[in-house]
Amino acid sequence: MKKSLIIILSLSLIGAFWWSCSQQHLSPASFLQQIEDPTQGMRAATEVNGYQVELQYMPPAALVLLEKGPEAINDPQWESWVTERSQSDYFRFKVQPTETGAQRLNVADLQNEMGSTYFSFEAQRDFWVESGQDSLACLLYHHEPNYGMSQDYTFVLAFPKADRQEMLSFHYADKVLGIGQLSLRMDPSRWEELLID
Repeated sequence: MKKSLIIILSLSLIGAFWWSCSQQHLSPASFLQQIEDPTQGMRAATEVNGYQVELQYMPPAALVLLEKGPEAINDPQWESWVTERSQSDYFRFKVQPTETGAQRLNVADLQNEMGSTYFSFEAQRDFWVESGQDSLACLLYHHEPNYGMSQDYTFVLAFPKADRQEMLSFHYADKVLGIGQLSLRMDPSRWEELLID
């Protein structure tokens, strides 16, 4: 009995030590840099039909830091701000034409009424994620307008919180840029590994 209790306690301590070593505690600036590191599993990218496409998972702590600044981590409301943003999964989705895409992309055409209406009001229906057997609709959608100054298109998206044990498939059914049907996969089980100090 005493030996089994010692073995269980030892295994628990080893497990806790391993878990704490696998977690990375970072400063706010390092945390924001690390989430964009492809090896962290929070970013997926591909090139399709003349466009470079990037999907970036935005952890709740990153959203607070970007919104309120790095000093927010010392604010007594830090935990409540992070908790508020933990109810959904947030992403930044960026579409950037490559050299071949830029040759066929006419920015003026995309700034016309159809492109403007689509990106402002209709594109939200064309984004969704699949997690396990669930298909999750886009809850929050914001297109960051570029006012013709850039050929990049950036969207901020939120979806219901996905199951962390299932692979996540992100889908976009483009109707304006010529990308067509796009799917990117991410592993949400890796999203909780980075911790901020």
